[in-house]
Amino acid sequence: MKHTCLAPVAGFLIVVLFLSFPEPSNAQFRIGARGGVNVATLSVSPGDFYWDQSRISSYVGAAFGGIMQADFSGPFFLRFEPMYIQKGTNHRVDYATEIGSLSGLVVPLKLEFLQVPVSLGVQFGEGALRPYLFAGPNIGYMLTRGYNRTDFALDAGLGAEYAVSATCSVLLDVRYSAGLSNLNSGDPGAPELKSRGVQPMAGVLFKP
Repeated sequence: MKHTCLAPVAGFLIVVLFLSFPEPSNAQFRIGARGGVNVATLSVSPGDFYWDQSRISSYVGAAFGGIMQADFSGPFFLRFEPMYIQKGTNHRVDYATEIGSLSGLVVPLKLEFLQVPVSLGVQFGEGALRPYLFAGPNIGYMLTRGYNRTDFALDAGLGAEYAVSATCSVLLDVRYSAGLSNLNSGDPGAPELKSRGVQPMAGVLFKP
């Protein structure tokens, strides 16, 4: 899928999420914050020696931001999560030493983003502890120079919410994020680099 097609696709998915609920006026809104880490790497197009998949490994970066959640009647919710997140990878660079042998140096590649995941979720159970599943599109803007500025991704994950009180809940979840954009699209001769990440996170939600 070409990068130019990703924006309308992501927009269409967001509209579908909204239209999934015929009576949005019945929603209850909550706000909160969350933080965690992104265990990130890059998917590399095959055949490139420098960015060969065997030369890269996971990079652990920070992830934190806010939550805006609309709880609809029944088990469904819609969640917006504007956040700062670090993506990238650890890249091994081989070089020759003075005695002629090869050695490797691991260089972290940190890519900083502002992004907004939009997730449709479903909760299970009626007690204080409620597990949930969620999925949806993710639109990110890269702050790091030298790469494509936007990253469209699809996220999916699972977690649990524990109601501490009638107005406060604690969240624990983990998601997998698969980038659809080629972060090297500004250079026609460069290999394709697409973001991948597993994000364990904790957060709190408050009912105003």
